[in-house]
Amino acid sequence: MSLNKPFKKIIRPFIDDNYLRTVSNTYLLENDYSNERISSIRAFEIIVKDYLDILDYIEPNDNNENTYSHRIYELFLRTCTEFESNCKSILSSNQFTKAGNWNILDYYKINKAAKLSDYEIHLNIWSPITKVLRPFIDWNSSTPKSLSWYIAYNNVKHDRNNNFHEANLKNLTLALSGLFTILFSQYFIFCFDSHQTTTSSSTDDQNFISTPKSIFKIKLPETWVDTEKYDFDWNTLKSTANKFESFNFDAI
Repeated sequence: MSLNKPFKKIIRPFIDDNYLRTVSNTYLLENDYSNERISSIRAFEIIVKDYLDILDYIEPNDNNENTYSHRIYELFLRTCTEFESNCKSILSSNQFTKAGNWNILDYYKINKAAKLSDYEIHLNIWSPITKVLRPFIDWNSSTPKSLSWYIAYNNVKHDRNNNFHEANLKNLTLALSGLFTILFSQYFIFCFDSHQTTTSSSTDDQNFISTPKSIFKIKLPETWVDTEKYDFDWNTLKSTANKFESFNFDAI
């Protein structure tokens, strides 16, 4: 049996495999679903702008993946901090009652709800060929674990003198694609632009979704089963008192 209410900040396909029926009949733009969409995407847009500024000086090429610098270090920390902020928001918007500070092993729980490890990203501005990124592939695991780029983030944050080389273009690019993925897993195509309220994206013959302005193309998970999918009419549901369900992260 499919789900008759959406979770907050977690997209799922409907039973017919569409994620969006019409703009006028979607939960994705509701403030009750998330009142942070515009702010979160604006933060991402500024990070992308700063990433492109770095690429004015470092060619996005396989040969330069290990290049590191203070500018990369600064942006790497900002990107990972923004990723953490999104993770905490998803957990706190649903059912997660763990006391104390949350960490990457708590964020791992989001993969169960959003299938982050199944997303695939293409970075079109890379050479010599398009860069394929799966920033959450490490979470394709039955036991909680960290992410390679997140480990690098913690290493360089806590001991820059010895780990400065980990603030490199490869890890920054993975972190940036991870941030984009977790935004997409919340807001679908509306994450492409902080003020976007129309369906101006396109899907290619390999099912990658993109817009003319985005540096990324993204492919959705294809492993949802019918019991995990949504099945409701939002225009009917939104007038009810309890129109959202809470994903039980405590149970994971």
